[in-house]
Amino acid sequence: MSFVRNADKIPAHLPKRLTISFPIWGLYDTDESGAYHDIDKMMREHVERGFNCIRLDDGAGLIHDCDGKLRGKVVFGQIFGEHDRTMRQFGATGEPGLCDIHGRLIAFFEAAKRHGIYVILSSWYYLHTCWFLKDRKLNKELHDIPPLERFQAFAEYLHYILVELEDRGLDTQIAFAEIFNEADGLRFVNGYGENNLSDAEIAVFREKHEAAIAWLKERHPHILFAFDSWSYYPDVRQAPTNLEVLNFHNYFLWRVYDYLEADESLLGSTRISKEEIEALADSDNIPDYGWYNRVYFYANLDSEKIPFVEEKMISYLKKHIEDFKGKVNRSVADLKGILEKHFPNVPVVCGEGVTYSGGYKLLWEEKSEEYWELVKEMVILYREAGLWGTVIRTCSGPEDPSWNLCPQKLLEMNKIFLGND
Repeated sequence: MSFVRNADKIPAHLPKRLTISFPIWGLYDTDESGAYHDIDKMMREHVERGFNCIRLDDGAGLIHDCDGKLRGKVVFGQIFGEHDRTMRQFGATGEPGLCDIHGRLIAFFEAAKRHGIYVILSSWYYLHTCWFLKDRKLNKELHDIPPLERFQAFAEYLHYILVELEDRGLDTQIAFAEIFNEADGLRFVNGYGENNLSDAEIAVFREKHEAAIAWLKERHPHILFAFDSWSYYPDVRQAPTNLEVLNFHNYFLWRVYDYLEADESLLGSTRISKEEIEALADSDNIPDYGWYNRVYFYANLDSEKIPFVEEKMISYLKKHIEDFKGKVNRSVADLKGILEKHFPNVPVVCGEGVTYSGGYKLLWEEKSEEYWELVKEMVILYREAGLWGTVIRTCSGPEDPSWNLCPQKLLEMNKIFLGND
């Protein structure tokens, strides 16, 4: 038996530990070809794989207008055309078309309640969601919100969602809610460690975040509200003092893809250029050119070289496995110190981590015993550190190859985290 940090702060109706999956676009489905179309099947499969919690984009800003009026269906589509189909988590919502997010939200929570699944509500709007939304007028409306007003605006959009769920008795399935994913990394705040704002400017954003959480808590006192950080080393300057859950991310294995994606010898002789990839992008809001480079790599990856690439990656991890074990051990040790100093009184979860595996065709992670050995080490460390919940990996949902290739591995890791509690 091991402890859960600040378990007394967790409402009694919620699980003692959260085994969290990450079907990020689970509410967004346009037709039967989408990975999330059959919600009930999705929930059953979560139970079979040992998950009791789902973290996803909640549709804030897309379901209601600023007065709480339902917007109706919205158009979702591709970012890089057919190349979306090469990228994990990109081609998951079906063919481009209309999405009834409000209807999906209610059906999603009804199914969650039937199957005993809890939900973490978050918003990726300013990071990724706006890429998929093809209503340019709505995108402009939301981007025209001045940066200092965005925490309050999205708190109000979240409030309307919570009211919809409360009115139907579905709020029992909310594990916790956060206004924004990676709130201390957002480009309009501080640009993922680029330090483009002064301490005084950062303090103003923190105050705005605190005020937005206080506004939500006054209206929904029974719901926990989280601060979500892009790192296991949160920017404490930005951390709201009234947070009730700390949700951190830990991509300790991401470096393997920096190593892979820099190797152009793996690409085919006939290629689409980076300039063509950029020209294809059907979005006004992709500020991070790393994504263009990533799509360029996987769009051009030579299919005949994939067995070689997988062997190369597995060999690389075998060679460096102790280095990565050391890295995850150090990250957890650092995290514990940060928690004791800055966040001693709140439950803690890891809401994303390990890697983002870019290509659907590369299955080296799924095949590598060393990879799963490393994940097991992480899960045990998180449990011993008293985390309330964790993901097994960022790419873990019905849209991902691991869902059907490795269901027993996912179940095994979730069982290890749950232990005998």
